[in-house]
Amino acid sequence: MEGADRRLAGHAADARDSKDTAPCFRHDGALCFLSNRQPNEVKADEDADKRMQVWCLPAEGGEPAMLTDEPLGVEGFRCARGADRMVLFAPVLPDVPHEKQRETAAERKKKGPSARRYGRQPVRHWTTGCTRTRTSPSPTSSPATPADATAST
Repeated sequence: MEGADRRLAGHAADARDSKDTAPCFRHDGALCFLSNRQPNEVKADEDADKRMQVWCLPAEGGEPAMLTDEPLGVEGFRCARGADRMVLFAPVLPDVPHEKQRETAAERKKKGPSARRYGRQPVRHWTTGCTRTRTSPSPTSSPATPADATAST
């Protein structure tokens, strides 16, 4: 019967608690989406449920498969209309190798921010507590006379 409704995927136990969002059809009819569900093939770490990854549900139906495993997750993506390409937006830590991104982010989260935080405006060191004297050029016997820069010669 053409046009009848059919279930595309079963209800996996781990998918019930997951957040699925941002659906986008691929050129071959497969449905891609962002999800924080637990990965099928790789061992999940303790923060895997906090990171969104791109998943793909085949056009024929079945269980979705994880397409990306970005260390800090994926924030957005789009599939190309007529090609087998996808563009995604994923955060990265500058100057940290790809394989160390997840570990470095977890370390930074545990230790807290590394920037200084001031509760009030910092005191200027040159207005208080400065005991050094500054030397200035001594005046000459004939002070310089100001000249008119606009006067023609």
